[in-house]
Amino acid sequence: KMRQEPLNTTLPRREFLRWLGTGLVLSQPFILAACSNHSPTMARPAISSTPTETNYNMYQSIVKNKLTAAFDGLNAGNIQAVLQELGDQPEHFFNGQHALGGTRHSKASIEQWYQRLLQIFPDIHFTLNEIQVSGMPWNTVGIVYWTETNSGTDGVRTQNTGVNIIRIRWGKVVSIRIYTDTKILMNTLDRLAKA
Repeated sequence: KMRQEPLNTTLPRREFLRWLGTGLVLSQPFILAACSNHSPTMARPAISSTPTETNYNMYQSIVKNKLTAAFDGLNAGNIQAVLQELGDQPEHFFNGQHALGGTRHSKASIEQWYQRLLQIFPDIHFTLNEIQVSGMPWNTVGIVYWTETNSGTDGVRTQNTGVNIIRIRWGKVVSIRIYTDTKILMNTLDRLAKA
């Protein structure tokens, strides 16, 4: 059965499908439901508004792989692994009143923040303990629990734990909120300032 219905033409379907780019194929109904940008009056087959559980699990797996790749890139000192996932107007927040704390609202300021992070902790390494993903492509939340180790610029080895809460819309990160034990971090920053 065919039906006429107006479709949202503002969704960046091509960019979203490029972002998926993992070689996995989602069913046509899922793609049409999630990210169609056909003409507003184009007839299309009637489809369920809820994607199948298999497609949803596949989407969650793709998001988990993308988040893991961004952290792997950061572990290798590649800031672009994070920056390439950002949308046009991203927000980046790090909790606490210290040299790394605050909120940034542009790709340039976020890039400067990651450069500073790698300058202070050149061998920083994140071990991902758990990744949770919920939501659909137009409103996805990824929660990454991690343990971080570093030697700082003075060679003293430290460890901390934290969580990143990442909001994704149509394959692009719109918000990163980072929470960690600020007492441990501030002690490390104070030690490095005195070194």
